[in-house]
Amino acid sequence: MKSEYTSGDNMRTNKLICKLLTCAIVSLVFLNGCGSDFSSTGSVQDRPVVNTSREKEYHPEKNAKKEAVDYFEYLKKKDIQSLNDLFSSDVQASHDLKMEWEAFFNALEGNIVSYENISYLGEEVRIDDHKVSYSDITIRYENVKTDTGKIYKRLDYRQLRVDNTHPDAEGISIFSLAVPADNSKGFEEVNVGEPFNE
Repeated sequence: MKSEYTSGDNMRTNKLICKLLTCAIVSLVFLNGCGSDFSSTGSVQDRPVVNTSREKEYHPEKNAKKEAVDYFEYLKKKDIQSLNDLFSSDVQASHDLKMEWEAFFNALEGNIVSYENISYLGEEVRIDDHKVSYSDITIRYENVKTDTGKIYKRLDYRQLRVDNTHPDAEGISIFSLAVPADNSKGFEEVNVGEPFNE
């Protein structure tokens, strides 16, 4: 009995199968993009471009808390000169900061040694032309402890970080310690400097 297919037909069939397989493989590679397509399910967090752009974002809380750790060291050491240098030019010119710091440290029972937590109490901010033109923050040291064991619930400072219209006001404007007192509020404030008012 004679076969219906000739060797020429077999070759054409094999070529057709090879072409179809090649087209299928090329199509799969093209559609998958070898995993380099940005719409793939890979994690966006692993892309360095995203991480570097995040580093350039405005993070006042993070920076302010780092600075607050250094400022607390000045308080522990009673380093009045370094503390004074943190104040704005306006406050330095209008206050006898040395005298105010002496009164501040005299109001304490003992010497400052530690705090429980640093809190970022918020920021007043203005943006002009996509840039920060005004930034005023408040930081709080919670449960400040002295070497006598006395604990003060809060020690705050306010810092004008940016003010394009009044650059001499940039810097710390006030440190404020809540000292327990026998009055309706239960405390009185011992201040160094004064709040900046526009």
